[in-house]
Amino acid sequence: MMALLPLMVNMGIVAGAAVGGLLADPANQYPNVFGHIKLFRTFPYLLPCMVGSVTTMLGLVVGLFKLKETLVVEPTAAEPARLELPPKPLP
Repeated sequence: MMALLPLMVNMGIVAGAAVGGLLADPANQYPNVFGHIKLFRTFPYLLPCMVGSVTTMLGLVVGLFKLKETLVVEPTAAEPARLELPPKPLP
């Protein structure tokens, strides 16, 4: 599995540069879509930065909520094991 890490890094470098180049200066490259938005005329590299930021945040959210924890924490002498008691019956 670790052998795939360099492959994925290199694919990310190539794909990131391609996407960044396609999205750079959208007001001039795609005037029908982005030409009327003053924000993209003022900041021509905002769109690729926003796409990269959203991709990173999406990966963080998916990682936080969809990946399960694999670290097993064993109690130490300083921290006694927690016993779960059954719930008390209602009177």
